[in-house]
Amino acid sequence: MVCQKTEEDNSQINLVIHNDPAALPASDWDMIVPASRPFLRRNYLDVLSHGYPGAFRYLLAYRDAKPVAAFYFQRVQLNGEDLRPYSGEELEKNYTWPLAETLVRFVRDRLHLLRWPILTSGSPLAADEPGFVFAPDLTSDDRSALLGAAVREAAGSFRGIRGFLISGHGPSLSGFHRVPAEPDMVLTLLPGWKSFNDYLDALHSKYRVRARRILRAAEALRRVELDVEAIRQDHAIWTQLYRNVVEQAGFNLETLHNDYFARMKDAFGPAFRFIAWYAPVTDGIAPENKGQESWKPVAFHTALHRNDVMHAHFIGLDYPANAQYKLYQAMLYEYLSMSLESGCRLLHLGRTAPEIKSAVGAVAVPNGYLFRHERPLIQKLIGPALNEARIPDWTLRQPFREETTPVPDHLPTSTEASSEKSTESASESNSESNSESN
Repeated sequence: MVCQKTEEDNSQINLVIHNDPAALPASDWDMIVPASRPFLRRNYLDVLSHGYPGAFRYLLAYRDAKPVAAFYFQRVQLNGEDLRPYSGEELEKNYTWPLAETLVRFVRDRLHLLRWPILTSGSPLAADEPGFVFAPDLTSDDRSALLGAAVREAAGSFRGIRGFLISGHGPSLSGFHRVPAEPDMVLTLLPGWKSFNDYLDALHSKYRVRARRILRAAEALRRVELDVEAIRQDHAIWTQLYRNVVEQAGFNLETLHNDYFARMKDAFGPAFRFIAWYAPVTDGIAPENKGQESWKPVAFHTALHRNDVMHAHFIGLDYPANAQYKLYQAMLYEYLSMSLESGCRLLHLGRTAPEIKSAVGAVAVPNGYLFRHERPLIQKLIGPALNEARIPDWTLRQPFREETTPVPDHLPTSTEASSEKSTESASESNSESNSESN
């Protein structure tokens, strides 16, 4: 237990750490974590913990026996070579500090040597979620002090932590370097969009034609929503399609465990949707037997619906089929259609492929991280290199005839607990309680 004094009234805040989500005091965690933060709820934490035993720490902060903040952290391995796409090697830059260029090149040339166990706030597998939440009445100084104390407490419970990667969607931390990341892409769904055709009508002609061309390319495919038994039955197929995508990504701190999707369906029920895409196999089928072809799984996409937000989640792709059927773009429109059918006001599309997502209408919400190495000398040496880090350039598209996509006033990455009473259903509460014993 760690004690922390609050700025305003000098009252004491206690931090309590847990190694297992099943050990969390359910009423305390649920009191501070709103239902609108599904990737910070206990049932999601339970899904994650099954794949990475011992890799997580969970902390609750109490003032006067009442929870005022919650945190979770994951221990992961940072491989320096994964950072090369963000190192800015291709840039020609004039350095104002004479030694800066030397230090930047020194770090870049040795990225392949970096193998650091680091502590992340939240989990890299839930990039939408910063990994912490605060009561609304905590001051900004109290939040910074509490987050810093939680980071130290969690790191001290592991062996050999060398660095810290903390979400930038929260309070500032002294001594940390700010690192850019790809933006969160979000699409506000207007009240007047009662159907997908209403959305299409709001587009410039060029983007409307583009959308219809993509949808025509995917017309030959079958889309089937799977239950938990079907997910488990073909889990090897879904795992391989997911790994295809992982291998194409420039940077991954962690990958999903094999039972992740089935456990998500168990934990969230109808709110978690797993859509499989099947392509016809026509090789060897005579023309007179058309319609009797078999079907091959070539993709899937998943989503989590909470309150009035649809969270696009993980996908899997067969890349030759993706090229033939324009699968990825079709998935984005499918996410949009699902959101409209579910009455959502916000579609959260995540951080990858921002230009393609902006062509659908998503806007970019700035994103970043705070990083610190535990050794002062290394922290000082990597500072110039981190200052030169950059995300790949991309072009923001403007698909709408009018300005119809304002940045929403509330994002899934907000780190403040709702002051309103949770509106979660009794079935969700029961689901979270049941997940503890799975």
